Amino acid sequence: MNMNNNTNQLYTKNLLIEFEKELNDQLIFSSFISDINVHVINENLIYVVLSSKESINYLKTKYSKILETVNQRVFNKKAKVIYIDKITFRKSPTADNTLSIQELSKKSNIKLNLLFSDYILASFNENAIKASKKIINSNEIVFSPLFIYSSSGLGKTHLLHAIGNKFMEKNKKVCYINPESFTKKIVPFLMDNNQEKINKMVDKYKSFDILIFDDIQMYAGKSSTLSVLFNIINYNLNENNQIIIASDKEPELLGGFEERFITRFQGGLTLEIKQPSFEDMIKILKHKLSSNNIDSNNWEDEALKFIVRNHSSSIRSIEGAVNRIKFYEDEIGNIKYTQKVVSKIFSTLKQEKENITKERIVDIVAKYYSLTRTDLQNKSRRKDIVLGRHISMWLIRDILGSTYKEIGAFFNGKDHSTVLVAIEKIDTKMKMNDSIKSALKKLKQKIEYID
Repeated sequence: MNMNNNTNQLYTKNLLIEFEKELNDQLIFSSFISDINVHVINENLIYVVLSSKESINYLKTKYSKILETVNQRVFNKKAKVIYIDKITFRKSPTADNTLSIQELSKKSNIKLNLLFSDYILASFNENAIKASKKIINSNEIVFSPLFIYSSSGLGKTHLLHAIGNKFMEKNKKVCYINPESFTKKIVPFLMDNNQEKINKMVDKYKSFDILIFDDIQMYAGKSSTLSVLFNIINYNLNENNQIIIASDKEPELLGGFEERFITRFQGGLTLEIKQPSFEDMIKILKHKLSSNNIDSNNWEDEALKFIVRNHSSSIRSIEGAVNRIKFYEDEIGNIKYTQKVVSKIFSTLKQEKENITKERIVDIVAKYYSLTRTDLQNKSRRKDIVLGRHISMWLIRDILGSTYKEIGAFFNGKDHSTVLVAIEKIDTKMKMNDSIKSALKKLKQKIEYID
């Protein structure tokens, strides 16, 4: 076996394909498999690196047969395949000979499925797209940072990953920085006042050509974290590297940030993704229908307008409406989508929700993960339980419209902010990986199906 990075990447790609095929569950795949990496040591030894020991234990416990199947399909039968967590792998002397920690840190986390080809160009976002393509196609830095802001659910995260993919085509080192993952990494070092590890983390982010910061507003008021963040941003701006930032509001309206941040944010180009017009939403709806193999030519104009009038708050709301249409597609058959047909589909929604309770939602999620309602309502930090708990909170909010306080009370008195963070985590995962939406759709279908 050739032990170069191309070989590692090829095996990683093939392994991901086989896992996705065998698991047939995008939520499990995205949560436990999608960040997998293969490292060939020699013809007799291969490391498969996952994010944590919990992920490995979960797979070995629940999917041992699938592990055997994918290993047989992807790897040489003579090779010993070891599933190992990142921390243990990095401490391995054998692993150090093939891939250094520094090289590992430079691997991009850009989502390969979020592309410009799937991103709708309309009047509400045309300036942001134009600026994005300008920085991609220019041979020099034309404006950095590019600061893009909009309300939630209008496609900022998709655009960020589409930009990242284009830069990677130009062999640029790109890093997408999500506030949840960044904070999770830096806070333990800050609590321990471990300056050595803080410096190493800062140095890692200084090694990229392109830094992409999503949901920058989430750092507001976190002074210690912001101090580290400023070091990273300031260094890269001084080095004339490209920075792209997304937020839910323009720089001058960001609370909890020192003035030094605001001036640097304003030093590049600030653009808004505006609220889509009615015509924009019609265009988006037609695209989403087409993406789900639903022919918009089979729709009367009034039916399209009905959807937009009732789901115009965000693109995410349009996606939810399309998912509901798709759920009833078999019942509709090949008849014309008229306003009467479409309104009937959505008229059942209120009646269905009256039969759905928080208990029903949590029980269905628990069964999906081979857990119990008690597991999800207790304080366990086990990865699969935390994931199930967060998904339950998100679904209760999405389906029933319960307040954060009501949801927290149901989960043994968790406070408003804890529920908010949990729901935002699922929102973030959905934005970063469209396949999450598909898995959540399956759960919603199970929940909303009333015998």
